[in-house]
Amino acid sequence: MRTLAPFKMPEPEIQSLKSPDQASAAWLEVARRRLAELRAGTVAAVDGEQVFARIRDRCL
Repeated sequence: MRTLAPFKMPEPEIQSLKSPDQASAAWLEVARRRLAELRAGTVAAVDGEQVFARIRDRCL
């Protein structure tokens, strides 16, 4: 099992510049795909506190 990859948002971000409805649809698809990955066990969730600790460590 792999951990969930760092989130990158190029396509939905680009879509959000075009239309709010298109952006919402793009983000919804991303969320559905990531939820399916979690449920299938192909990725593992990372605790929020661990995520923020990693961010703090990188910034120091």
